[in-house]
Amino acid sequence: MQLVLGINTVTAFAYMFTYVYVITNGGPGFSTYSAEFFIYDKAFTFGQLGYASAAGVILTLIIAVLGYFQIRWITGGQQQ
Repeated sequence: MQLVLGINTVTAFAYMFTYVYVITNGGPGFSTYSAEFFIYDKAFTFGQLGYASAAGVILTLIIAVLGYFQIRWITGGQQQ
């Protein structure tokens, strides 16, 4: 159960970019702008690779912390 929840959380973040890029390209305005599209846009549209890398690391940390708390919540804090 914990593994499935963790994988689905990462998948939800990872596959959102594809839909936004193909269907709306981040628009209209910024209404469908996601964190992944922000990273892509900074790196490949504006050429700000350092900024995009830093945003990618922060997004990775957010997903890792979110996954950690999800697992703690499901297991009730029990050691395994």
